[in-house]
Amino acid sequence: MTEKLVWYHDLTLMTMVGLSSGIMVFLVSFYLVSYWNKSIKKNEKVEFWWTFLPAVWLLFLSYPSLRNLFEMERGKPVGLVVKVIGHQWYWSYEYVVRFFSTCMDQQRGCQTMSVWEKNEAGTRVGKPNKVSQFRWGDLDYAWRSPKEVNNMKPYSFEYDSFMVDEDSLNSGEYRLLEVDHRLVLPLSGVLLSVSSADVIHSWAVPAMGVKMDAVPGKHNILLLEPSRCGIFYGQCSELCGVNHSFMPIVVEVISNSCFERWVGYTDWFMKGRPSRGPHWSSIFVEKNSAVA
Repeated sequence: MTEKLVWYHDLTLMTMVGLSSGIMVFLVSFYLVSYWNKSIKKNEKVEFWWTFLPAVWLLFLSYPSLRNLFEMERGKPVGLVVKVIGHQWYWSYEYVVRFFSTCMDQQRGCQTMSVWEKNEAGTRVGKPNKVSQFRWGDLDYAWRSPKEVNNMKPYSFEYDSFMVDEDSLNSGEYRLLEVDHRLVLPLSGVLLSVSSADVIHSWAVPAMGVKMDAVPGKHNILLLEPSRCGIFYGQCSELCGVNHSFMPIVVEVISNSCFERWVGYTDWFMKGRPSRGPHWSSIFVEKNSAVA
């Protein structure tokens, strides 16, 4: 969506530049060139074309504008919801893995994911009773009714993200921009629910075209669809106190397969996690290379 908005901005900007340049050239030539007939008071052809052509161009600009507005409000079903909570002066992230299906047939039911804990032999022994037992590899597909789908309880886990002080930075890392635990997202669509636990903050990542206010008692919803893998930096964009400039944001977008493996590491991640969060993309690149 961000690319479309940038493209539309560039299109309208070039239109304004071209129109302004044409008017300036006409005015300069009208007053400086002697052969212009300045006694003409009326010209119906000129009046028609300078009304008709701008109207056609405005209609052309209105189509992508209305389409962008429609797509921004339409939304789509997603399997992952991330709650972004602003604090003085850090961010907390809660991952909520929801189970859904686009099937709405009341008679046939819906094909959904059911989660089971497996033993070492691979035999299903029952549903997991805690988040640390959740594995994406334990997903089985089954036909369920829409009511059963709605009653399936989502799995979630959360962590805090603090800025890394200057003395703890590694070589090549950015001052005032690095955090101990990054927000890891898959390349597919993610729904962000942004709120605050104290004062007003603003979760902004300029490279991703994202800026959403974090208001206490209110959840602002944002559909984020990353276009490529990578690491993106941002900061709080709302004055929120004395340490406002010390609550950076780091988003690491990885492939869907790597993200599934990362979710599978929640037990290690939630128990005795280190002071510095690892770079998940590099971990899975090494593991995949070793397996290959």
